[in-house]
Amino acid sequence: MSGSGDLGRQVAGLATLVTLEREARHAGSLELLGFIIVNESLRLFPYTQSLFWHRPRRGHFPLQTISGVDRFDPDAPQVVWMGRAVRAIAAGEEASPPVSPPDSAAGSPEGTVARVVGEGDLPPALGREWREWCPPWGLWSPLRDPLSGELLGGVWYFRDTPWEKGERLLAGHLGDAYAQSLALLRRRRHSPIGRFHLSAVVGWMLFLGLVAVAGVQRVPLSALAPATIVARDPTLVTAPVDGVVAHFPVRPNQSVEAGELLFALDPTTVAHRLEVARGELSLAEAEYFRLRQQAFLDREDGARLKALEAERQKAATEVAYATELLDRLEVRAPRAGVAIFSDANDWLGRPVRVGERILAIADPGAVEVEIELATVDAITLEPGAAVRLFLHTDPLRPLAATLRQADHEARNAADGTLAFRLKATLEGGGKPPRLGLQGTAKLYGEEVSLAYYLLRRPMAAWNRWSGW
Repeated sequence: MSGSGDLGRQVAGLATLVTLEREARHAGSLELLGFIIVNESLRLFPYTQSLFWHRPRRGHFPLQTISGVDRFDPDAPQVVWMGRAVRAIAAGEEASPPVSPPDSAAGSPEGTVARVVGEGDLPPALGREWREWCPPWGLWSPLRDPLSGELLGGVWYFRDTPWEKGERLLAGHLGDAYAQSLALLRRRRHSPIGRFHLSAVVGWMLFLGLVAVAGVQRVPLSALAPATIVARDPTLVTAPVDGVVAHFPVRPNQSVEAGELLFALDPTTVAHRLEVARGELSLAEAEYFRLRQQAFLDREDGARLKALEAERQKAATEVAYATELLDRLEVRAPRAGVAIFSDANDWLGRPVRVGERILAIADPGAVEVEIELATVDAITLEPGAAVRLFLHTDPLRPLAATLRQADHEARNAADGTLAFRLKATLEGGGKPPRLGLQGTAKLYGEEVSLAYYLLRRPMAAWNRWSGW
């Protein structure tokens, strides 16, 4: 039973070793390889802490990874001590060629054996601080290029119990696998393809070829601008007279029928004016009829009668005008559609002037795209230019449109910048987008060379900065 158990543990250990070697070979970066080295090696033999260092160039041995942490502070006292200790031992490894360990003949099937490193292997000042920062037993496994023997890096394991020879053999064998993976990563990094180390001739040929392609290849000039779905040919509703908005029964984007009440102005002033006009009319009529009866007896009263007739007609006209004003205080929808305005509370109690725009009545099926193209992004556009609209509510399905109108004078946009207002007609059938939806419009202008397309913005920025 004991022999069977030992065999099972050996098979499990061998499987773990093969798995670790495969994971190391598949590591695509130095960071991933370092993580596997310091954390996954624990599956093969126990240790309390480990660190992985590498040698990017001669005389430099920076710490790459420490077990148990994804990142570390290079100025932490423990990390500083580890770095100094690694440099002290690695400098000796770098100066001496690789040798077979004393307890294993070169070329033996045991391979490389990691060596135990203790306080005595460090300079006295560093050795005295060992137990303050690390467990007492250290196992040092240098990683050398399997072809050239060059020192590439190393692994340092720490624990509280002595290291057995079998564990040292496993660490050495595993170190050979890690060294192969590290050497492969370094060859990839320093290869001509990996680092794009092209020769000067090839580089210039490639550059000139790209310049030639950029000068010949034609691409459409394009620009991006914010866009909004607006009504096409809406009916504007304005204030009929001067007054104060007293009643606003409709809501924003509400469907209304022709003749439906939209809003009403305060009738107090007009009603008072009508009452005064009616009083003046009553007085004028009474005086007129009284004098008319006397005109039969006195001819002088006949001349005054004509003046009173004019006053009576004037008073009647004032009454008719005030009555008309009173009727006009209630504003009704001129046609069926959707009421377009922001908020009724913005108008309630607000004084308005005659002709001031209050709202608009629009057909929800007749919409178009309003675009505000910033002056700094302006390109040459003609009616009929292609437009693609990416609505914020459905950016993955752009809508096709055609430019219908482009202003030639810039105006202040909503964000305070100067912009040209453009109008575009949506193409295709289907249900039109809802009024008020916003998005981004991409406008396509004339075709230009790829070089001009790529350099247009940098040149414009340079001109604004330098004034040339």
